[in-house]
Amino acid sequence: MFNSNRSAQKSITDKVFNRDASKDGPRPTAKGEERIQKGDKFMPDHTIEEMEERMANLKECKEKTVLLACIKRKESKTLHTIAKEMCRRPDTVRGWLARGRRRSLNDLDDHKPPGRARLLTDTMTKTVQEWLSKSPEELGYERRRWQSKMIKGMISERLGVECSIDTVRRMMHNVGYSFRKSRPSPHKSASEEEQMQFKKTTAERLRAMAILGYVIMALDEASCMVGGWNDYGWLPVGGHETIPMSWSKKSVRLMGVLGDGWFHIAIVDSTNSETLESFIDKIRAVVGDVVVVLDNVSSHKSQKMDEYERDSNGGMVRIFLPKYAPQLNPIEVLWRDLKRALAGNYFDSIDDLKATITGIVNNSELTPPKLMDYMLPEGVQQPIKTSCRIWDMTSETPCLAVAA
Repeated sequence: MFNSNRSAQKSITDKVFNRDASKDGPRPTAKGEERIQKGDKFMPDHTIEEMEERMANLKECKEKTVLLACIKRKESKTLHTIAKEMCRRPDTVRGWLARGRRRSLNDLDDHKPPGRARLLTDTMTKTVQEWLSKSPEELGYERRRWQSKMIKGMISERLGVECSIDTVRRMMHNVGYSFRKSRPSPHKSASEEEQMQFKKTTAERLRAMAILGYVIMALDEASCMVGGWNDYGWLPVGGHETIPMSWSKKSVRLMGVLGDGWFHIAIVDSTNSETLESFIDKIRAVVGDVVVVLDNVSSHKSQKMDEYERDSNGGMVRIFLPKYAPQLNPIEVLWRDLKRALAGNYFDSIDDLKATITGIVNNSELTPPKLMDYMLPEGVQQPIKTSCRIWDMTSETPCLAVAA
């Protein structure tokens, strides 16, 4: 019963699609297309060896993919087998085989299709670049920074081309622009001319001082707040890691100097002139005569510090940075690295924070940043044998920690 029904169904199918099993040659498919043969009947004018040699000389990936499908069909593989091996849909493979049979082996080349014409020509792109060389305010816009919608509107209004926001973004990347925030700058900052002049004159002075045996170093103060220090870090996807926070305004005040390959830090109660004088005394006891590069804080330029410099008989010389130029003080990098080392921790008290800072220095977790070029006299070496140290000057008996 089953066989008779199947035979009757096959007869009906052959009649619908005009199939004649007695005739050789390709049979029409359900879509009326010519059936794709396999084995030696597929592309009979070419052998597998010729097709493989041709594929080795091709560079265009699309043409190589089409020819690979043709080789598999030449090996008598079924359509579904080829689709499974090439991880494509059977309809896609059928199109490749039809393309290879239609174009033949000699017509498969590396010529890329022209594709859709660009909306913006090279001349239009250069015109847009000329607009971008000016600020939006100069071209009648209220904003100070260029936005994608503004550029799209200008292209539509002035060039008569309607393009999408994605087209504008691709064009901006192609002409060397990126979408990012502007860096904040201090309200007041020393000009480039002032900084260059300071570097030039100071470098000559420091070279002369180094020849006389002075040790060159940079000095500055910093503070670290008690509480939770947060920072960026790698965390698993999903959920949020939390750390405890304390909004206490208590802080640990630090005073430090940075030399060529070493630094000394002191934990202090206050950053006044008296503390600074005591700290420099400790430094001079270790390294000898010093030249200190420091900023224009009132405690650095006080009358007490003027008297201390005179009484030192040349043992301590101050060189002041230009006003509003903290970027010329390399010890700022040391403070930044210290605060990054504190990130991700929680401190219950001042003593806990002090112990952590002391441990960071003692375990050599801080690397002394390099002095700036204007502070390193060329050809003059300073044979200083000292290591990175930290003092706790807040107690009656100051303790000393030396990095391992």
